[in-house]
Amino acid sequence: MNFSSRWLLTTLDLTSLITLWILLVSTVHFVALTPGWYSYKRILTHGRSTTALILALPPDDHDFVTYEYHANGHLYTGSGWLWPPNPDYDEVHVGQQVTAYYDVNNPASAVLGDPICAFDNENVSILIPSVFFSTVVVVFLWHRTKRIGLLKSLHIIR
Repeated sequence: MNFSSRWLLTTLDLTSLITLWILLVSTVHFVALTPGWYSYKRILTHGRSTTALILALPPDDHDFVTYEYHANGHLYTGSGWLWPPNPDYDEVHVGQQVTAYYDVNNPASAVLGDPICAFDNENVSILIPSVFFSTVVVVFLWHRTKRIGLLKSLHIIR
């Protein structure tokens, strides 16, 4: 370990660790944002509701449904999960009408149901790993800080 990294580890106090944790969570969360998150955000801010028609319920596709909807005079197809206020996957059938929201600036981008539900789900899916990863890094650094402090107190290192 060189001088600068040893100095850093011995000067980390609780405030520094908390600040580092917050910065790590924010950075990892931002880096991990998926295209789905951006799509849901745009639909949330520029969305318009329409009626969609269920075309298929693929049995091995993790409760995804295939659907079609009209926007700006064009027919679009998509696949995705059903969100409230739509019924659950087990309660829908092919040919059933459900609510969809699409991005008025990109009508091919849509979500079946309230976009806030999809957006919140995406946020949680990204936030949990961000918090976990950041916590592991900060605990590791804290442990290293304590270890270096112990080695100093035992006069093993200067």
